Amino acid sequence: MPKDISLNALNDPNAVLDFAGKGTGRDFLARDLNNWAPNFSFAWDPFKDGKTSVRGGFSIAYAIDNNATVLNNSAVGGNAGLQSTSTVSTLNGTVSGGITNCTGTPLVCVPFVAAAVPAFKVPRTLIDQLTLSQSPTIFTTEYNLKTPYAEQWNFGIEREIWKDTALSVGYVGNHGVDLTRGLDTNQVRIFDNGFLADFLRAQSNLAQFGNPACTAAQAASTGCQVLTIFPRLGSGGNLTDATIRNLIQTGQVGELAATYASSRNSFLNTAQPCVQGATGALCPSFFLPANGNAFVTDYIGSSGWSNYHGLQAELRRRFTNGYYYQINYTWSKAFTNAEQAQAEFLPYLDNAVGDTLEKKRLGQDVHHVLKANFLYELPFGPGKHWFTGGGFSGKLLGGWNISGIAQFRTGRPISFISGRGTLNRAARSGNNTPNTTLTLAELQAATGLFHDPRTGLPLVVDPKLIGTDGRANPAFFTHPAAGTVGHLSLTPVDGPGYWNVDTALIKRVRFKERLGIELRLEAFNVFNHTNFSVPTTLNLDDTDFGKINSTFDNRILQLAWKFTF
Repeated sequence: MPKDISLNALNDPNAVLDFAGKGTGRDFLARDLNNWAPNFSFAWDPFKDGKTSVRGGFSIAYAIDNNATVLNNSAVGGNAGLQSTSTVSTLNGTVSGGITNCTGTPLVCVPFVAAAVPAFKVPRTLIDQLTLSQSPTIFTTEYNLKTPYAEQWNFGIEREIWKDTALSVGYVGNHGVDLTRGLDTNQVRIFDNGFLADFLRAQSNLAQFGNPACTAAQAASTGCQVLTIFPRLGSGGNLTDATIRNLIQTGQVGELAATYASSRNSFLNTAQPCVQGATGALCPSFFLPANGNAFVTDYIGSSGWSNYHGLQAELRRRFTNGYYYQINYTWSKAFTNAEQAQAEFLPYLDNAVGDTLEKKRLGQDVHHVLKANFLYELPFGPGKHWFTGGGFSGKLLGGWNISGIAQFRTGRPISFISGRGTLNRAARSGNNTPNTTLTLAELQAATGLFHDPRTGLPLVVDPKLIGTDGRANPAFFTHPAAGTVGHLSLTPVDGPGYWNVDTALIKRVRFKERLGIELRLEAFNVFNHTNFSVPTTLNLDDTDFGKINSTFDNRILQLAWKFTF
């Protein structure tokens, strides 16, 4: 890790990397000793009759279980230098003649002894890292990293509405604070250095004349626009390359800047130190403003957050007279600026804008959920209404019950994604959305469960939103232009809903007071209703745009027995 414990290390072209941890003089993290976690609640019987209860509570809970994985990703996996490879690509050999190393012109072969052992060097500088890769990473952790915590609160009223049956209504809230999140501070630079303006000239030239490049003579004869930045790149930016032309054609100025920066030996001035002049070759810092000697400058901080608000209602009957039931309903909404994952590395699409582009509904956010479960003992056998006799008939007819669990919910949120590097590099553009001609209401109406009119296969969007090539229909969706991001928000609509019912028929036989056997016939998804597993993101360029390719389980029948003692 960087020896400098401050985040200034990310901007230091001569940053020094060294071992960190106990005994090295550089701790991983400062101690976080002020994590106060209060927890209190109350209950009140306002009418003093034991039938009404008003309850509430608040707590703070800290979660550090995932920080070890996050630190491993940032410290051990993030910075190179603890291993390197020595490669010999000039070997020849036969089974009988052995292996020889053949080099030079004319070719001279000598017996091969061994590959050179790579030098192990720690501490290392960023310049040392450049000998391992043209696109080195410097990864650190905020030294005073805060411990993530959740504030949780609830308030509810419960009332016995008739014998053995209660109704409760309550509000539940949750706020995730200081959630761990990784960011990249070295967002490619395209605006103030004039690269976007030159990119747009190259894009116009390519569209009009079939060639992004333009000399002064060509400009005089054809009207193409002379480029000012691309000629300062090695090989003129290699504008004849098909990949580079595709990036220009599709408006991916951020990804093209990253392409040049990650291949600095071919396109940029690699002098150390590199001083950027008004003319001549470009330094890496022309595209990498935070640190020209690093391609990626990542750090783990505490900028993540989440919130949840839910209205919960429940009708519950306790088990009496051979049956019980429970029905509950939740109406809720949950937002975050970063879907939490194991490594917690979720860089911004645009560092200058930040959370405005990142806010979205949680992937598990479901607006409406209705659940119910019940158990009913059949009224046969000893102690019941019918066939109350003992003996064989009592054991055969008694001890039966039926149970069931049902769930009905609205769909999970879906995002429409462009994913193109029109502002930042493509690896940081996973949240870049498209532009659309539809209103949110129209888009929701066109999202759900549909069927392809030709094949009958299920779709998550109206067939009109799918083009003839299987991708998104450009009449409704377009990729953002160079230097911009999409106008559509993340998670703007819901996918199709879900419902499922499971049931069980259970027979219990008691041989003695402590011995018995239980037979169970269980049916999962008893109505064999097809519930579709819908993708949470739809990429415009996917040739399977809008298709549903998987489902949840069909009906499953299961017969089981259990010996109890």
